[in-house]
Amino acid sequence: MGLACSLPSSVNIGGNGSQNVTLSCSGPAGNYTVTVAGTIPTGNSHPLSHSVNVTYVVLQDFSITLTSPPPNSDYSYLTETAFNGFTGPISLSVAATGGLYCVISSAGVTFPYQAGFILCRGLTTSPSGDYTVTVTGTDGAISRSAIVIFSFIPLGSGSGGGGSGGRG
Repeated sequence: MGLACSLPSSVNIGGNGSQNVTLSCSGPAGNYTVTVAGTIPTGNSHPLSHSVNVTYVVLQDFSITLTSPPPNSDYSYLTETAFNGFTGPISLSVAATGGLYCVISSAGVTFPYQAGFILCRGLTTSPSGDYTVTVTGTDGAISRSAIVIFSFIPLGSGSGGGGSGGRG
């Protein structure tokens, strides 16, 4: 499969003689030369035509998303998605602000698509509050992160609940 591109089929050129348009392309990673051509009817048998070659670069990439934790829960779902032929693998790490400790279901991912979860717990000595959790995926050249907020209430705090509770 090659590169697929689109442009508006027609453009009105205003009084200043120019108009911006957006060239939108998608396809496998690589460097492509795209020829953009335009024709202006002149009212006679010789329309005015111009073309320009544009270099379009499609990069391999991936994304990481985290769900907002459900109320009074200690987990968040993690999804890694590949784009433009990215195959990985990527290494995953998780970090939380002080007092909350998190683990990730898998430290490595192979694409095309993966899902997992993070599990976070606080110590009974950790103060109640919101904690920021960051999951980072790296393949060496590309690094992507996602952030989620966990609300933590220690067991025995008199709230009738306990553990980590979440809200995004």
